[in-house]
Amino acid sequence: MENALERWWALVERMRASKPLFWLMLLPNLAGIVGGYYYYWDVGQFTNPARPEYARALAWWPFIPDSPNAVLLCVIALAAFTFWGKRSRLFDGIAFTAMLYVGVWTTFLFLAYPEQLGTFHWGGTNNLLFVSHMGMPLEALLLVPALRKDKTPLWVGGAVVGWNLLNLWLDYGPVHLHPAPFLHDQANLPPMTSASDALLHTGSLWIMAAVCGGYLWVSARARMRNRPN
Repeated sequence: MENALERWWALVERMRASKPLFWLMLLPNLAGIVGGYYYYWDVGQFTNPARPEYARALAWWPFIPDSPNAVLLCVIALAAFTFWGKRSRLFDGIAFTAMLYVGVWTTFLFLAYPEQLGTFHWGGTNNLLFVSHMGMPLEALLLVPALRKDKTPLWVGGAVVGWNLLNLWLDYGPVHLHPAPFLHDQANLPPMTSASDALLHTGSLWIMAAVCGGYLWVSARARMRNRPN
């Protein structure tokens, strides 16, 4: 079983270094990045929820579009390794956890609120978002073989987890950058309740805990594997 697993990760590592595969994935990745930024703008997440006629402070803008940001980080990490053999433990860790969290979180969102989001009413934009976000955790797997081999310093692991917790706090803390506004105040959608809001927030916490825990587990295994005998 262990040999089969190692062969699998060796195959994934070769896929990460494949230029044809990179070019094959580039078009949908670019479509996701550009379309994602437009979507966040279109649903009003760059505006101040207290005063919609005003934009949020520009300092918050880099933290708002979670999905396209995650894909952009992954594309940069893959391009740097595929074409120049360059990689960063910190950058790979952030790209991996961002892709995994956003992909799983969005899938959870669409499954938790199928009526509000029309998850299974085929033919709409949300169907495309539902399906396409499932590919993000799969693409994140391309970063795993290197993470399994790295002797990741503790400060890198702490920085990756800290970055993710900062984004979670910005999303659901006082700043509230990610209130999922498309679930609220739309006459054509069933209303949410405080209980369903609690499901969204609780689910987000558990998904982030699982993603960060999985990353730290992989990093710890890598340190043990690289420990001198």
